[in-house]
Amino acid sequence: MKRILQALRQSRRTPRWVSVLVFSVLVIVFSWPQWRNSTPLAPLVTFQTISGQNIALESLRGKVVVVHFWATDCSICIKEMPQMVKLQQHYASRDYAMIAVAMWYDPPNHVMSFAQQWHLPFEVAYDPLGELARVFGDVLATPTTLVIDPQGHLLSRMVGAVDFKKLYALIDAQLSPSPPKPILLRAALEGGGSGSPPLAGI
Repeated sequence: MKRILQALRQSRRTPRWVSVLVFSVLVIVFSWPQWRNSTPLAPLVTFQTISGQNIALESLRGKVVVVHFWATDCSICIKEMPQMVKLQQHYASRDYAMIAVAMWYDPPNHVMSFAQQWHLPFEVAYDPLGELARVFGDVLATPTTLVIDPQGHLLSRMVGAVDFKKLYALIDAQLSPSPPKPILLRAALEGGGSGSPPLAGI
């Protein structure tokens, strides 16, 4: 790249705008792999849950993390909550974690009452000063759902109603495959009780 620029500078016949154009193209070409492969890191925050726990986001490295900003007066949030519960139940045994962050304007007693009434199976956090909303990109609208990969990179930001098909696909793409189900050797040896011959070579 340096040799190309030197050649352009030494040539008196090359207009200045051509040199600038070539330089710009070269910068884009050499930088493109980094731009294409880079995703921003999620902020290293600590969540304070309604149960009194402090959960550092950094402590969840190795897991896919969903950070869901919501409010008890958000009709879409309330409508989607059963699906959020199902999402948690679906991935409960995997490297997955969800933290539902109540907005700063939501009265704590409303948040606590809602979480208890719905038996929410994931962590629910307060954001009394709006600091979490600020560092996650000035979250103002609810719901806002963010997906963080096991390395701590911010993969997706969904504002408004969640596209659950896309959300499941994002999570599945980051999780290792589920372990295979064990083979029932006794049933196989006995022909499975259906008259089929036993497995050869066992």
